[in-house]
Amino acid sequence: MVYGFTRIIAIFVMQSIIIIPITTSGKSCIRSTIFKKHYDLQKSEGTDLVFSTRTRSATRCSVLCLSLTPDCQSFLYNVTSKSCELSGSLRFGNTGDKGVYSLRTNVKDCQDILKTSRKSGLYPIAKSGRNGLLVYCDMDTDGGGWTVFQRREDNSIDFYRYWEEYKHGFGNICGEFWLGNDNIHEMTSSGKYNLRIDMKKNSGEAYYTVYESFRIRNESECYTLELGNLINGNTVDVLEHGPGQCFSTRDRDNDDRDEECAKIFNGAWWFQSCFTCHLNGEYGNSFNCFTNTRNHLAMSWAEMKMKRD
Repeated sequence: MVYGFTRIIAIFVMQSIIIIPITTSGKSCIRSTIFKKHYDLQKSEGTDLVFSTRTRSATRCSVLCLSLTPDCQSFLYNVTSKSCELSGSLRFGNTGDKGVYSLRTNVKDCQDILKTSRKSGLYPIAKSGRNGLLVYCDMDTDGGGWTVFQRREDNSIDFYRYWEEYKHGFGNICGEFWLGNDNIHEMTSSGKYNLRIDMKKNSGEAYYTVYESFRIRNESECYTLELGNLINGNTVDVLEHGPGQCFSTRDRDNDDRDEECAKIFNGAWWFQSCFTCHLNGEYGNSFNCFTNTRNHLAMSWAEMKMKRD
């Protein structure tokens, strides 16, 4: 997944969270890691080193500890040498210029992060497999704790992509992106989630909808959309024809229409024949949605996000 981070501006150490504002494609984004730094500690006897490598930041080191091995409970990071050492216990010691960190290992989404931080931004969360996952947490909307998995805002990213790209995710997580169908499936299969969709027109008029029981199935079931009732919002049911539909891309036609909706409308979605709302459509063309007027209106901004019920 390509996020395109360019440079670290500053680091602010708080009691339990390190927040790193970074600049990406000329935009500001808050990047946060869930770990606590220990200073006055005594070295433990014996070795408990699990893995050692070099990473460009403590954030990357924390992501490795989150998911590279289940034995990792803490890590040491040397800012000078970029050395990242993963430890099999809560590592306490006089480490010189190395920072010692204990890591929360039960953080699975932004709802967990909300317990320790109310700052919107990037956070690493645990996931299966060898790679951790950086997600954007919306802590400002409707009580916070929303894990954002899609954003459209400036046409900087092409969303007319192939199945494998939608499977793994693409884009700039501080700007336009899709988190990846595998990641969305894993998260929504771990509990009961609500789905929230926020949209804006060029005029600034805002719309939103909230659904219960949001889940997408795995790849073998073509990432079929499961969705409960519409429980809140100021517009019509924008996903009226989505539930029960497979995901379709330009190279994988799973819709109910003889023609291929993904190719007709240059995007990817849970098409039926074809859509009520298409938030992965071509900017200025098929990036539109039904609203109160029951007409397709062009959108200039949208976010899709999930939160455990």
